[in-house]
Amino acid sequence: MATTERPAASLHAEHKGPCTTETDHGKGTPRPGSEIEKTRAELKIGDRVEYHPVEGSMQTTTGTIEDIETCPVDIGGRHVRASPEEPRYFIKNDHTQKTTAYFKKAIQRKLE
Repeated sequence: MATTERPAASLHAEHKGPCTTETDHGKGTPRPGSEIEKTRAELKIGDRVEYHPVEGSMQTTTGTIEDIETCPVDIGGRHVRASPEEPRYFIKNDHTQKTTAYFKKAIQRKLE
């Protein structure tokens, strides 16, 4: 997972072509049994979520989705793999205030 300081402007403004849409981010492979998988919940910028910060861990934390990227991009010297089928959700952690990119499968549930 790439921990990066996000630029002030959304990454979507930097891209041209079909990867600029934010409407095709409901896909992905959620963790089996997660509330996201059960409800097929649509995630959008500004949603508060509970997620697994470390792949394979049962530990969860909370944060806010700041951006959704559907194209591969390099940020802060790190390559972020993303596609319309497997978008990356940039989540700002409530505790550390750091923003990190996650696949949908790391997101456990949407918080009210």
